[in-house]
Amino acid sequence: MCQIKALTADRTVQIRILHSSLKKPKLSLEPTVHYILSYTTSMHRPFVIYDPTKSDTSSSVRGVGRYVSLLRDYISGAKFVSSIQNVPEDAVFLVPFYNFLSRPLSIRKIARVQLAVIHDLIPQKYPRHFPAGIRGQLMSFTNRLLLNNFDGIITDSEASKSDIKNFLGFPEDKIRVVYPVISQSLFHALKSAPDTSGEVQDTFPRKPFFLYVGDATWNKNLVHIARAAKIADVPVVFAGSLFSRPRLHALARSRRHHPWLAELAAFSEEIDDDPRFILEGFVSDDRLALLYKSAWACLAVSRDEGFGFPYLEAAHAGCPSVLGDIPVSREVAGDSALFADPEDPVDIADQIKHILLPETRKRLATAARRSIRRFTPTSFKKDFSQIASEFGKVQ
Repeated sequence: MCQIKALTADRTVQIRILHSSLKKPKLSLEPTVHYILSYTTSMHRPFVIYDPTKSDTSSSVRGVGRYVSLLRDYISGAKFVSSIQNVPEDAVFLVPFYNFLSRPLSIRKIARVQLAVIHDLIPQKYPRHFPAGIRGQLMSFTNRLLLNNFDGIITDSEASKSDIKNFLGFPEDKIRVVYPVISQSLFHALKSAPDTSGEVQDTFPRKPFFLYVGDATWNKNLVHIARAAKIADVPVVFAGSLFSRPRLHALARSRRHHPWLAELAAFSEEIDDDPRFILEGFVSDDRLALLYKSAWACLAVSRDEGFGFPYLEAAHAGCPSVLGDIPVSREVAGDSALFADPEDPVDIADQIKHILLPETRKRLATAARRSIRRFTPTSFKKDFSQIASEFGKVQ
């Protein structure tokens, strides 16, 4: 470890990020929404993005895969590589998912300019719920040191920016926020899906149902969401690769499981065989679009988040949301959602009952559509371009 510290401490940090010049915008299939801008460095340095989904196929259905798909959709002209051996030394190199608990890509600086995307620091903020073990702690310590190899950090929200500054001590003037957007695939799926506006479909529950989309870690707050649904007596559909009855039954029978799955195990016991809880498992974008358009509202009452994709996706579908009353949800949604104390199932249930009122649902759906005008592909691309210019000229 001392050697690693020397490698990082002895390096003179230089702010070297690609100089950008915007070319004439290309229009995509949706001229009012999807402008795909292309830019290159003023000195024609290649812009290279690391894509871990090629070597780790399971990551393609997790958050990292979703973010890489956004970069592929909207950052034209970039080269995507699955190995650092393919990164030119004079490149601007972007790591779209800086994982503190994984083996570092390299202990040396790979490219002339390096940027890391840190989506959130939830495992670091809540170590009791995300125990890393000895190996994980070693990896975390190493990766924190190796942040010195990066000239800047990009993150998904002002809330995450504050965490990066406070928990990692990374200079605030080198942290930039780029709000994510939905993928082209989901956007087109939503455009083609029937507009059911909360009406019942044959494959869904008979009365208005609520929708949960995402992972199953502690911060997602599954147990309290389930308890709230019972109190409000509403059906909830759960979409995500971990939500299948066989998997949950196996987890409930197992006496030993990964500590990060403790919330999922408790959720399995909470819902048992209650028919009000419908487990969809992994769904395609077409199916997800239909779920969002058919649900009465989206439930994303998290304890903490880096951004909150379900709110954004639901809003595009005209589906309002009940969110956790946490800083990042207030930042992203403003007054276009209902907020509940994530630690209080009764409060969550009260907000569910409130949004069951048709006039409340209509008002929030309209407000959410208006709110997400801030999160467009144009702004996503423009923010990346501005970051390149703001960090300075290539020396």
